Amino acid sequence: MLLLISDYPNFLTTAKDYLQDQGNYQVTAFSNYQDVLPMLSSGLPDCIIGDLRGRHQESYAFVKSLRDNPRTRSIPFIFLHSPNGLPDSIQALSAGCDRYLMKPFLPKNLLTEIKTALSSIVTIQPTQELSSPVNDSVRLTPTEKKVLALIVQGLSNREIAANLSISLRTAETHVSNILGKTGLPNRTKLAAWALGEH
Repeated sequence: MLLLISDYPNFLTTAKDYLQDQGNYQVTAFSNYQDVLPMLSSGLPDCIIGDLRGRHQESYAFVKSLRDNPRTRSIPFIFLHSPNGLPDSIQALSAGCDRYLMKPFLPKNLLTEIKTALSSIVTIQPTQELSSPVNDSVRLTPTEKKVLALIVQGLSNREIAANLSISLRTAETHVSNILGKTGLPNRTKLAAWALGEH
């Protein structure tokens, strides 16, 4: 099940219909984040797509609440933002968003982002066993865990970007976030930490 959050009524209707028809997903639509919270207490979606014009701080706070809760921590979140929203995208990744998509975009691009986000849930599971500190003392998003696994394999930021189908800048932001969360100075220390050699 997907959760789609937007205060654009036309977008909600169009995107919901497209994702149901072309992606065969069950989609529940909301116009604000407050209405989503009660729903999360009874059932968890596979992915959340958030789009709120001019209310990005509300989006960031919502994502942070997801990441702070063990029940919802691993739910992928895709942030939709305006063409001039590069600072927003960086802040969104820092807040815990897994992916972002710049508007305007083709419906099939949104579908691709969702499929990529969902596939990362499956492939990320072995990464979570790199070492216990990754799970217990440092809270990484699903995408950050996948980036960490690729760092351990010795991949460069450019190679990580290609592997995850993200931009180089997005890969760099994820690496920077992981270093900040762990308090480690470089990738070598980070790889050793992830492997339990600390």
